[in-house]
Amino acid sequence: NMKIIGNSVMLKSDGTCAGLGTNNNDITPTWANKDSDASTWNSSSADLTLPVGVNSSRIKYAGLYWQGRVDNGEDFWTNGKNIKFKPAGLAYQDLTSPATKFNWTIRSADSGYQGVYDVTALVKQSIDLVPAATIDSTGYSGTFWGANVLAKKFTNGYGAWSLVVIYEDYDDTLKNISLYDGFIAVNDGDIRSTTLSGFLTPTSGAVHSNLLIFGGEGDITLTDSVTMTDRFGIDRSLGSNIFDSSQEINGVSVTSRNPSCINTIGIDIDSFDVGSTSATTQIIGNGQTSTTVKLKSTGDVYYPGVFAFSTELYIPDVCYLEDVTFNGLPITGDNIPSTNDDVLFDVTITNKTDEVAKGVFVEKVFDKPNEITYV
Repeated sequence: NMKIIGNSVMLKSDGTCAGLGTNNNDITPTWANKDSDASTWNSSSADLTLPVGVNSSRIKYAGLYWQGRVDNGEDFWTNGKNIKFKPAGLAYQDLTSPATKFNWTIRSADSGYQGVYDVTALVKQSIDLVPAATIDSTGYSGTFWGANVLAKKFTNGYGAWSLVVIYEDYDDTLKNISLYDGFIAVNDGDIRSTTLSGFLTPTSGAVHSNLLIFGGEGDITLTDSVTMTDRFGIDRSLGSNIFDSSQEINGVSVTSRNPSCINTIGIDIDSFDVGSTSATTQIIGNGQTSTTVKLKSTGDVYYPGVFAFSTELYIPDVCYLEDVTFNGLPITGDNIPSTNDDVLFDVTITNKTDEVAKGVFVEKVFDKPNEITYV
């Protein structure tokens, strides 16, 4: 499965949270600096929790992403590549985005950028600090910090970091996960689309699917939209204004962060339930093999940097049970067949789910040392 956390590094000029209906266009922000560390000029935190039993060996990928806006006199292509990152239990790490993963856009008055760094090893190191008994009883929980994100304190500014973690959970269902990162402007009238494929959802019953996003410059009162196609190829909307300076899980603001402002000043870090059981966005359905994500704008300008999609897969649960008897009784030391005796193999194959099990092939190997030998 997957999770996204993160936070803005900006506050209103007086150091408080911006008003709920205020666009970053109307704010001259200042930096949030919540870590009491002399080496940082801006900083914010977010809590990461993982399911019970998910230890470091089950972390498949952890990606750190950060965005900021600066004026055109700023050397963002050098300074914007750098960030400080502190996983729970560790010291701050100075990280630099690889040039091949660093992207930007330049406008007449300002520039925006995104940096990327693979922090899988650091997340694993943090998890390893937690006793195995805790991991197996209550699960991992830790506070992560991002700091020194290059972001200017001017009107229409923004800056933030986010962390996407992909992990293996033996108690969860099998899923297909697709992660896309980059940095592109979605201007008024634009439609940016990507088709996700290579999966097959369950042919009946519930389908559990999620979409994660991280982006900058989304305004509260300006309009954009994100759609995904359902199994019939019809565009279905996630809502009328997705990039709206919020950090939410299914429409509920995430408070396990510092600062925990509802208005994140131009930053969106959101998670959406888009499966068949969703209360508001039932998009991904039974027997679906692809979906096209479309990012649109009809008034807003925003910069998506990450989106990730996970969906439950079609996977029949086939159970094989074999019972071997001789003379109507189990084969034991007192009931051993001889050559040319008849031995009964009673095989039961059960499909434990409602899925149609296609292409099932069962092979019995009779020649097993110390058990039975075919002659």
